[in-house]
Amino acid sequence: MKILVVSGFLGAGKTTFIQELIKQSHKNITILENEVAGANIDATRLNDEDINIWELTEGCVCCSRKSDFATSVLTIANSLDPEYLIVEPTGVAYLSAVLNNIKKVEYERIKLLDPVCVVDAISYGIEMQKYPDMLKDQIKNTKTLVLAKGENLSVDEKLAFENELKKYNPDASLIDYHEASEQWFLSLLDNDFDIKIQESENTTNDFEELSLQATLEYEDDFILFMEDLLWGKYGEITRAKGQVKAGGNYLRFDLVEGNYGIIEADNQDNTAVFIGRNLEKEKIKARLIPDYVAKESVIRLLTKKGRK
Repeated sequence: MKILVVSGFLGAGKTTFIQELIKQSHKNITILENEVAGANIDATRLNDEDINIWELTEGCVCCSRKSDFATSVLTIANSLDPEYLIVEPTGVAYLSAVLNNIKKVEYERIKLLDPVCVVDAISYGIEMQKYPDMLKDQIKNTKTLVLAKGENLSVDEKLAFENELKKYNPDASLIDYHEASEQWFLSLLDNDFDIKIQESENTTNDFEELSLQATLEYEDDFILFMEDLLWGKYGEITRAKGQVKAGGNYLRFDLVEGNYGIIEADNQDNTAVFIGRNLEKEKIKARLIPDYVAKESVIRLLTKKGRK
């Protein structure tokens, strides 16, 4: 079993890239999805590809659940024995730590391939300012940087972006996968691991997550909620995604670093996930869960009654 790690920050486009890789390669592939959130939204999208999906949620392969990750890799190798395993770590994982964890379970039947890192042409500047240690770790520990959301960039702009990334990894190449050939996709599944892992001094991760069933009375209420997210009313939201039931309809949404999109959903699921720092979880619940009573309100009520 050969293992390809597809890394990239939150919302970079890892899942969309993996879908294209599966389409182009026509190989026997299993996917190990690791997400910081309790509800793995991306796994649902990948299930449409009729492939084996293993989910590892509410943890991170680089921190609290190393043993669970190692067990999952070994179980997949021994039970399914696929030709390839694609590991999609959470976007807030340090790639150096992910690679080190896989190296620990390598043996003659498990072989690590050179990883790839998906970079978001739109959000890169903001993310590098806010999360430089994490982003640099992902960029440094690969030879292949995959450009996502670069359709509107000119040739010169792509070259400038590549030169910017080479500040942190001079040996890496930047490829716009929308322009790549089938042979290039196949080459990703044939490149034996041949890099020196550059470990980061700071691997702290203070991201929080909240998963819930989201329901609002009107569609306009949800648009107002998304605007409030952008303005920081509910904490520093780095990524939000999933679906919401609003006005009797189901809407699919995706928010990444100051930009969001909303489309009509094709199924009746209303699972929503929010990832970021200093999340106002009780306020989000009170906004999206009908008849929800925030803990603060309960405490104030009990305190008021106790004083009588």
